[in-house]
Amino acid sequence: MCHVTGFQPYFYIPAPIGFQPHQLKPFTGALERTVSRGQQVIDHVEIALRENLWGYNGNQKTPFLKIVLTDPKNVARVRSAFEQGDVQFSDMFTNGPCLTFESNIQFLLRFMIDTDVFFPVMWSF
Repeated sequence: MCHVTGFQPYFYIPAPIGFQPHQLKPFTGALERTVSRGQQVIDHVEIALRENLWGYNGNQKTPFLKIVLTDPKNVARVRSAFEQGDVQFSDMFTNGPCLTFESNIQFLLRFMIDTDVFFPVMWSF
């Protein structure tokens, strides 16, 4: 048995045009108010430069917001808030639904990929 602590679920959304680092804390608060049901859901949000694989863009990295959650059970709720256009912040999400990236990866698989942990498969014939 292995107990792992400190690994948190996350996914990405494209950073809205004009989003600045000083807006991270207010945005995190606004997102928390949108998705919270009496418990903390959002751990933090950070800016990450990532490459969008949808269509060719010359391997150019663009800013994304990495949404880090407190519990894997909350991923679907937060993802849905973005995809249904429920998130509002400083007129930056006014175009309705927002695409999410890497939000459908199962938590155990995400952990294994990020930490290079694998479980050997025992074959019996």
